Amino acid sequence: MIGHRKPAPYALLPVLLLCVATPVALGQAAAPPGDAAAALTALKQAAEYERGAKRAAVVASGNEAVAPLIAAVEELPATADTSYVGNCIIALGELKAQEATDALITALDSGKMQIVYWAAMALANIWEGKGATNEQARPVNAALLGAVCSDVPPIDTLGPALALVKINGMPIVRPESLEPEKLADQVGEWFNANPAALPPADQRPWPVNLYVVLSSADEAARQGALQALRQSGDLGPIEQILGVLSVEGSADESVRSSLTQLLNDLTGVPFPPAGADAAAAPAGLVVAWKWQWFAKLSRQTDKKYVLYSWRQLEDSLRFYAESPSDDTAGSVRFYRLALLYQLGDPSAIPVGGSTQAKNLLTKPLTTKRRIADALAVLEGTPSSFDKSTQLGIIEDETNGKAGKEVCVLFLGRLARLAANEANLNFAQQLGRILSQVSAIPCDLERSTIERRRDMLTEWENRVREAGFTLEEPARTPPAPSAGE
Repeated sequence: MIGHRKPAPYALLPVLLLCVATPVALGQAAAPPGDAAAALTALKQAAEYERGAKRAAVVASGNEAVAPLIAAVEELPATADTSYVGNCIIALGELKAQEATDALITALDSGKMQIVYWAAMALANIWEGKGATNEQARPVNAALLGAVCSDVPPIDTLGPALALVKINGMPIVRPESLEPEKLADQVGEWFNANPAALPPADQRPWPVNLYVVLSSADEAARQGALQALRQSGDLGPIEQILGVLSVEGSADESVRSSLTQLLNDLTGVPFPPAGADAAAAPAGLVVAWKWQWFAKLSRQTDKKYVLYSWRQLEDSLRFYAESPSDDTAGSVRFYRLALLYQLGDPSAIPVGGSTQAKNLLTKPLTTKRRIADALAVLEGTPSSFDKSTQLGIIEDETNGKAGKEVCVLFLGRLARLAANEANLNFAQQLGRILSQVSAIPCDLERSTIERRRDMLTEWENRVREAGFTLEEPARTPPAPSAGE
């Protein structure tokens, strides 16, 4: 069975997804072939409800339109006009433009339900009936099956599943009327019976290989899929692996053992987590493991880790919108905090992120930059005036919720400044900041550095007992100068 974390409503699918795919209005003749650039401009400038008719003129211009249509689809991460991109995707399908395959496969990974549906249907139009006989269709099958197997709401899998049916001529009765979960399961059964319809394991998306590990009765196929997952190093499987490990009896012991080892290989964090009771309930072990993973993840600034955290934040937001609960809200907070550690300022937010995700991070990351820049001055050899100015900036920031939240990331650096500050007034100001951020009094009224250091040691012990960490995130790079 192909599983997904949460159910999703699908009754409104025809209204939400198919209306944009409507071709030329009934009885309306397509425009004659003409200037593709002008037709595309007209499509982009049209109101959304007019774009079906404008798209007909683009399609009528024929092969001349293919290259600019592909370019428009490739710009998807940087545009908010998904209706325009969606119409470009539909047009490529109507033109049966095989050269658009790679761009459409990339669009399947956009995380936008409508775009995924349109891209899948375009691929279905291009490759209809070719899946069983054309070797070039195998990567298309792999990409679509990867979308079906992904850890997304079931509604998101409907387009890719329908496309697989159309491309491969699957003998599924009335697939359009099946619930997404049931259709996905039938597609999975087809794949298990037709593994040659996809490329080798090392050329498949990770969701397909994870599905093989979880469902295949062929031990050689399972081991090949595991090896491909291990060698790719892709962090994407983590959430689904944890979902299996959190439920007793969700897989047989050999599969659980394989998944445990794979989790260790991908993250470097052992499961069961260090210090945990191995006999504890699986769900509790997973929670403990996730916080140990957070301790490592939050200090990884490589693109691979940042994009993983961002994708998980986006997914968590979608699941929370669909099913608000403490669990889904906790997942949002977890990955938002990881990104708050990983990113230096708003300019580091990945291109193409949702407005909602950006809004959760833009203000605190702006605050983080201000505090990091102030600390960089304080950790140098500032004049008394500069020291007073920068401490004032930090103290002002701690008075707001975002500033207090961000300053927690820098408790260790602030404590070291306080321990080495010779000026009593500045030391007292740092003590007030540490008290405000941690909500644990840090009284640095002592007259000598040695006595203040004793007070700081006592404060640090209490802070650690309260669950704070004094290890700061990776250093924020300097802000770009004007003109950079």
